[in-house]
Amino acid sequence: MWPIITAVCIMLLRVIVRCAIDATSFERTRPERGHQLFRAFFIAPDLVILALALLVSTGVLKSILAIHGIDTSLGDSYLSWFVALVVIFVVILAGCIGLWYMHHDDDRALVIRNVPGARRDRQGQVYSIIVWEIDWRKSSESSSFQLLIVLANILSAACIAAYAWFISFAFT
Repeated sequence: MWPIITAVCIMLLRVIVRCAIDATSFERTRPERGHQLFRAFFIAPDLVILALALLVSTGVLKSILAIHGIDTSLGDSYLSWFVALVVIFVVILAGCIGLWYMHHDDDRALVIRNVPGARRDRQGQVYSIIVWEIDWRKSSESSSFQLLIVLANILSAACIAAYAWFISFAFT
């Protein structure tokens, strides 16, 4: 189970690094902040691809065990389960990508509102700015948030769980 958790943590680290590289897009003074944060929260394709990669590595492990004459706990049904999971993961990946392109670019954003704010410069002078805050309640009510952030991410997390189930039953 630790390799799976480590792989997910590495994938999430990739998301954090990607966000850090685009850090200026997340500034509160930039109106495109809602779009960039929405993209950062949409980790479904990354999780499904991770599950597929882990599943392929399981196939390699089975091949190594077969060379040594060791069979899996699933026996002859291993290949059926393996192929079924690959097909399911690919369908979920295609569904996540389809959901992404089904929504217009303007819909793939968190709802933001501008509010007046104040900043202090290095000399201590206070000046006013426009700050773009995320309205989490309105964002969570939008269909794009519910389908892309919630549903797609849950389905992709289910792929990781299905892989964990498969590995625990096939190799125990």
